Parts: sequence; C-alpha cells; structure tokens
Amino acid sequence: MGISGVYGLFGFAVVSLLLFLFLVVPLCSCEIMILIVLILGECQDGTYEHKGRQCCKCPAGKVEKHCTAQSLTTCEPCVNGTYQNHANDRERCDPCTSCAHSNANLEVDGQCTTYVDSTCKCKKNHYCPSGKTPCKICEPCQVCPDGEKVACSPTNNTICNDKPKYFWYYSLIGWTTMRNLAMNSEIHEGKITSCEESHRNNVECTIALMKIWDEKESKNAARKLVQYLKKNDQNRKLEDVLKILRGSYCSNE
Repeated sequence: MGISGVYGLFGFAVVSLLLFLFLVVPLCSCEIMILIVLILGECQDGTYEHKGRQCCKCPAGKVEKHCTAQSLTTCEPCVNGTYQNHANDRERCDPCTSCAHSNANLEVDGQCTTYVDSTCKCKKNHYCPSGKTPCKICEPCQVCPDGEKVACSPTNNTICNDKPKYFWYYSLIGWTTMRNLAMNSEIHEGKITSCEESHRNNVECTIALMKIWDEKESKNAARKLVQYLKKNDQNRKLEDVLKILRGSYCSNE
C-alpha cells in the first residue's frame, strides 16, 4: 500500500470517528470543531492547560481569551511598544527594552517590533566595560594625546601609546623657550621651521623639537637645560625641571 493509501485510510478513519461522535455523543458544533482541532493537530504552536482544558497557544502575540468548551483560544497581536517573540499562553506582551536610560550612553541598534525586542549599542566613542551583550552602561573611550596603540571598540577601551620621554617637560618649558633653547644649541633653523609646519599645535611642536635637541645634546641635555634656564632667569621653570630630574614631579602626578 502506498503512502497516499495510508493517508486515505487515516482521513477515512477521522471522518468516521467524527461522524460517530456527531450521531452518538451529544456535542454541539463548537465542541466538535475543538475536537477536530485537537485530533488533526491544528494547534501548530502547541497547547497549554486552562481550567482543565487543552487550549491552543497563541503564536507571537498574546491571549485575548482562553479557550472554553464552546470556543478556541482568541489571540491578539502585541501593541506598539510591546513584543512577544514565541508561542505562549500569556495575557500580556513584554515591554520593549528602552535605550534611553540617563547616563547609560546607549542608542538604538535594532528597532522593537511586535515580534522582536529592541536592541541597544554603545554610542559613538563609547565602549561596554563589562564586555557583555546586551550592555547596560557604556563608558566614554579614553582620549590619547600621544596617539593610540589600539583603537576603542564596542567592548574594549582605547589603549594609548606610552607617554614620550619628553612628556613631563613640554608643558613646563613651552614652545617659545624650547625654540630659543634649540637656537642656542645651534640647531638649524630649517629643522625648527619644519617642526612648526609639520605639527598641529605648540604641544606637538615642543615635543618634536625637544626630541631633536635631546638627540643632539645627548648626555649633556639635562645639564644644558638647567644652565639655560638659570642664565635666562626662568626660575619657576627651573624649579619644576629640577623636580622632574629628581623624580619627584613624576611621582606626584
């Protein structure tokens, strides 16, 4: 016997059973329809028990009315601002996740629909310190004045370059003093001009020129810097530079 024959016999058996129930058992048409649903397996999303009866689950949405002896389960879709993403027997949908929490630094990544919850992500230039998804609070990415080793990502903070050797000096000495110091050491004016043209601001210019000057003076650099500041009565700068040379300035930062 082929497959079609098997299905034919099954269908005949079901019809015969229903006819028997209709003729012998005192059921109303609604009850017979419920039996048809249960026998033929028409509860595609499964069933749940309510007051001793097996009711069909609602697909993604909510239960408006539970089944009774006379009626099947009545389902309704979720309203805007709520969702349900699986078959269920619940009378309420879940509220959509909000990405607008104060100071959380989140923004919407995926919009909420009646079937799918909204998803959030960190705003631009922010990262999730927990590294977990979904993230609840994002922190600002670290800004690196001296450049980045590793850029900020959604789950990791920026990794900055190590501070240059000259970091602790440039803010104390300043561009004007550094320029005069370089000229006093007979550094070619073209190199000084090149520093000015190649860098965006005085901080970068000062660091770049200080590197050139340090390479030229080598082991004498610290001594010559102290001598220059003394000679030009720049006592405040001299005091701060001496703190750096003694190590106390760095340890206080």
